[in-house]
Amino acid sequence: MFRFASQGNLPIFRGDYLVASSLIQTLSWKDRNAKKITTAESGVMEDVLLRLIPLIGAESLFEE
Repeated sequence: MFRFASQGNLPIFRGDYLVASSLIQTLSWKDRNAKKITTAESGVMEDVLLRLIPLIGAESLFEE
């Protein structure tokens, strides 16, 4: 079980995987020699982006 101090740090969890979008400040996937191992189900990228955009200060780009 994961516990976080604030709602803004909650991970996205669906089934058998976890996306920790707050890890944006880590090394790039190329520097870590990361490789694609699976494809996310529909809707996961939208959930990740909704969490990621405020972390990088880009919410003003999406305001109406």
